[in-house]
Amino acid sequence: MSYEEMGKNLRLGLTLLAFLVGNEEANVHAASLSGTSYTGKPLTALSASGPTSVTCRADLASSTGYYYLEGWKLHSSFDKQKTTSTWILMIEGNRGRVSDGQGNIGTYIVTKRDPTGVILVEVGENVSIQVISIDPSNSSFIYTSQHAYKSIRNSASTFVGVCE
Repeated sequence: MSYEEMGKNLRLGLTLLAFLVGNEEANVHAASLSGTSYTGKPLTALSASGPTSVTCRADLASSTGYYYLEGWKLHSSFDKQKTTSTWILMIEGNRGRVSDGQGNIGTYIVTKRDPTGVILVEVGENVSIQVISIDPSNSSFIYTSQHAYKSIRNSASTFVGVCE
């Protein structure tokens, strides 16, 4: 399979992820996700300007990138996780603090916060790029992280879930 074909397959899978959130009976293989519907509950507190806190959870994740395993290999997967990952977001003004449920706390810049969406980007020296997006109209949640770690991987991970 060429890199172009892999890219098309990954784009298809990520596009279809948006339809999967909240459907526990859905098959997690990208080819079978087409047309899966999602209807979530509105999160009106996120679109307001005052301080707010939300909890987001995801049990679906994709990972793609280059890994060094007896030579560099391209790897891509999309799987239902064995355990649900949790993020607690505290937003005030244009700043956010995010705890990932594993004891890690990050400082984020809120780059967008209105009724159409909320986007936070982690800031700091020597941190991986991490972006969180939430659609307040349906509570859908996407967490993406880029990694370049020593000489063993160059990859990105995406988690898909809901906030409450």
